[in-house]
Amino acid sequence: MIDLGTVDLGSTLYIPISTNTGSGGTIGFSSTPVVGDFEVYKDGTTTRADTTGYSFTEGVNSKTGLHVFTLNMTSNPASYWELGEKYLVGFTPTATVDGQTVEAWVAEFKIETSAEQKLKASAEGILPGVASGTPTTTSNDSDISGFEDDELIGRTIVFTAGTAHGCAAIITDYTNAGGVISYIDGIATASVAGDTFIVV
Repeated sequence: MIDLGTVDLGSTLYIPISTNTGSGGTIGFSSTPVVGDFEVYKDGTTTRADTTGYSFTEGVNSKTGLHVFTLNMTSNPASYWELGEKYLVGFTPTATVDGQTVEAWVAEFKIETSAEQKLKASAEGILPGVASGTPTTTSNDSDISGFEDDELIGRTIVFTAGTAHGCAAIITDYTNAGGVISYIDGIATASVAGDTFIVV
């Protein structure tokens, strides 16, 4: 059985399956398996009610004995695929291999949010901005708009270029008109119009 480790919710898995003779040579199935021959068990017990997103390719690139079961988890009826859950993939085809019945666990995996997805989600929440007007050590106008007044309170402004490069402060007030960002504790050096920053 292949341990696929942790995978993202909604991802597509490619599970390799090989068939061999009793002496180790390559051989195909007596007949082509169907997707219904595969069953997925949530936490080892609950099976999925349908096979949407399942596909099976026998003899990949015309190679006898090399097959792939594809599991596309973008379809999620009844919320079967869930974060934090573990899954086992079983294979019980009616077709035989070298005259032998096949019943096997072929893969296991757990659905979790990967570090890449977490980083992406975090990055999407970062707001880049440019200071404008006449900034002071406690506030600056900016090009950040589209938020309600006070919506950015509690977030942090970090200057990334200009006279205030490296300075950071907790936002204590935000006004949509003019994109005015205030930070009552102040920063060591006031920015100037055109300095860039991010809000995290």
